Amino acid sequence: MRLAAGGVAGEPLAYVLVGDGRTDAKVLGAICEKYDRRAALVHPEVPLHRGRTGLAVVDTLTVLFDQLQRGLRFLVILDKEHVGRAEDFLASLRERGFAVLSVEECSRGCWLIDVERGGKRGLVVLSVQG
Repeated sequence: MRLAAGGVAGEPLAYVLVGDGRTDAKVLGAICEKYDRRAALVHPEVPLHRGRTGLAVVDTLTVLFDQLQRGLRFLVILDKEHVGRAEDFLASLRERGFAVLSVEECSRGCWLIDVERGGKRGLVVLSVQG
């Protein structure tokens, strides 16, 4: 697996959005190097998000969700200091026009969230760290 900034040829495994960026992306990139290189996680460079932290990542998610036509899978990694409960994240999604179709806690601090917006469905994996 590899972490790519920007885009990759073909459809990525998921788009990765992190609260404030550089260190998180470096750690995730190092982890990805341990896996096969056939699949890719994409860490998109979105000017809207630069310098913003925490739940502001939902603005970036909204922009990407509207722009992309397929491969609507997102891994959102946030620090616990920025999101106290999963419900805070879900409320941010709803405020931006997402319908939350289902939420499944897959482990402590990690949720699978099935969403819909503008007639498109996607999956958001929320991981709250720290």
